[in-house]
Amino acid sequence: MSLFKRKKRDSDGFWETGLSAESVQPNTPYPLQIKGEPLIVTRIDGEIFAFSAICPHAAANLNDGTLHRGRITCPLHEWKFDIRTGRTLWPEDETCRLRRFEVRVGALRGEESAEIKIKLQ
Repeated sequence: MSLFKRKKRDSDGFWETGLSAESVQPNTPYPLQIKGEPLIVTRIDGEIFAFSAICPHAAANLNDGTLHRGRITCPLHEWKFDIRTGRTLWPEDETCRLRRFEVRVGALRGEESAEIKIKLQ
């Protein structure tokens, strides 16, 4: 699949990512962009998650952060977010949340693997 192939949206509002579910390894960030939105896709405990690559606290690039055991750490101020819930884990008294996106895994046309699709709303 071409890296420059234009991503398409299905009738349910899910965008193609070009990533197959089989290619996404546990605790490994896969940066991508859909319609100008920088995202990170990863697998935690067998489930695939997609979340914003922009820190909700300081607008830092979370692609430069650390992903470990379902938590992403901001490289700018070391805030920690749970990627499963979006909740701020540190500092504990903060209420801003990591923006998360709905993920659907569906078959690629003509292939046996399953493509990851993401809904931006």
